[in-house]
Amino acid sequence: NWFEIDVGDIPADRLRKFSISAAIDGDVRAGQVTNIDIVLDTSRIIGGVAYAMRARPAFGVNLRIDRLNLDGYAERARIGIVVPGTTPAAGQEPDGAAGGAGGAQVGDVVPRLLGALAEFDADFVLRADSLTWHEVPVEGLQLDGLLQSGALSLRKARIENIAGASAEITGQLDNLGESPSIDGTLHFDTADLSAMTSVVPSLRDLPPAFAGALTVDSELKGDLELIAIDGTMAALDTVLALSGTISDPFGAPDVNLEGDLKNPDLASLLDALGVLPRDRALGVLAGPVALTAAVKSDVAGVAIEVGGTLGEGRLSVKGRI
Repeated sequence: NWFEIDVGDIPADRLRKFSISAAIDGDVRAGQVTNIDIVLDTSRIIGGVAYAMRARPAFGVNLRIDRLNLDGYAERARIGIVVPGTTPAAGQEPDGAAGGAGGAQVGDVVPRLLGALAEFDADFVLRADSLTWHEVPVEGLQLDGLLQSGALSLRKARIENIAGASAEITGQLDNLGESPSIDGTLHFDTADLSAMTSVVPSLRDLPPAFAGALTVDSELKGDLELIAIDGTMAALDTVLALSGTISDPFGAPDVNLEGDLKNPDLASLLDALGVLPRDRALGVLAGPVALTAAVKSDVAGVAIEVGGTLGEGRLSVKGRI
């Protein structure tokens, strides 16, 4: 009641315990808050913050939280939060579903969020040992970067463990307040992709063969209108090198991609995918395969061109869907 904030949607067993201690040195214009120690229910936050409230505000932030169960502070059905792949509660619509002026689109929200970051400078290191959101535990979350003059240098954005997978992004975001652009790298690795269905429910539709290891390494360059991709994906003893562009990535994407696929034994790959048992495969399939493919899509459809080698033979496929 002190801040006149409605907490009626928060379960009664939350917001029961709070304490804070810190050393403050400064005034309203500049200073630092060190030895921060905050306890909220079962969570603890430690670290320090420096600030300079000049024409362009600047902050230095180093904070770490040991654990936080976000589910414990949100009753999803009552506040309209919908887990991906589930059905909204009666009378609720997911964000943006209503359309019209109230239905914000991703292509509108992203520039606004990035534009807000262009209003101040910050050197930050944020860590969370354990978070839980939508019943999915996230361990070893780290954000390490420098926000300066409308540019974000992301030294490291890393998740150590989410459903058995790890992910890391590094790179540069420029022109946040005008026309944002990115130049960065992405790494993703999991020993069991099927475990990610708790995070991405649509993965349940993948063939059982993909319930295994997957590694993705990619470079990303571009802006909100066009993203260039250059990377590799490894799964099922197969390596796929992919390069090209995706236009309007936050709207109605069009793709222009080229790929090179290599596998030491096509018969084993087809067997793993459930297409053809290995003991029924023709001898010509029991050998290495190398394919190159080009895919282009627009509002009219998808154009595909594939060529490659299979053992001593060659194949070529061209068409439009």
